[in-house]
Amino acid sequence: MPDYVGVYPGLTVAEYLEFFAGAYRISGKRRKALLSDVIDLTDLGNMIETEVQVLSKGMRQRLCLAQTLIHDPDLLILDEPASGLDPRARIEFRALLKELRRMGKTVFLSSHILTELSEICDSVGIIEKGELVAHGNVKEIQAGLRGKSVSYEVMLHSARDGAVETVLAVPGVDSVTLDDRCLRFRWQGDESEVFQVFGALCERKIAFTSVKRQEEDLESMFMKLTRGEVS
Repeated sequence: MPDYVGVYPGLTVAEYLEFFAGAYRISGKRRKALLSDVIDLTDLGNMIETEVQVLSKGMRQRLCLAQTLIHDPDLLILDEPASGLDPRARIEFRALLKELRRMGKTVFLSSHILTELSEICDSVGIIEKGELVAHGNVKEIQAGLRGKSVSYEVMLHSARDGAVETVLAVPGVDSVTLDDRCLRFRWQGDESEVFQVFGALCERKIAFTSVKRQEEDLESMFMKLTRGEVS
């Protein structure tokens, strides 16, 4: 599935898909069944009599995906599938990709919209100047970047004197910062022992409302792993 969807003006959605089914030499009952399946999957049912040239960008992407699925491939290669889509269309297209994964399809995609990938990709590769600089699942790459320390963010109920000193005194804490009520620290010890930090706060009667383990997202990982060079 290319990043730019070319369409033939004057054809309806149904005619467009029929044309490509014929190109794959799919006929008879199998053609009818496959077309029905891809139309249902891509939610094009109410657009089948619409001419393809008047479709929105999001609907064209759905149509192109339907075309790509007509012959029921095991592997899909998608080039920038979310490029140019508005937020709603991107969310809906992401849901489509998750459904394809649930159906057992292998989906190989390239994208510059890194925030789109974290929750749908099982494996990620980052390429710069034709070289693969990192690969693996997101958690593996995160672990490689952070080394032995993990960052935590604790939202205090109210700004309290002594909070920084209390956390910093716990063995395993590397550094601590406090911004208004948001206390951040890096933990270098065994993660099963990080509860000691929260116990120390409770002992000092320093109340907190939430704890969040900080993870590198794909965008920050990309910035750390690449230097911005081009071929």
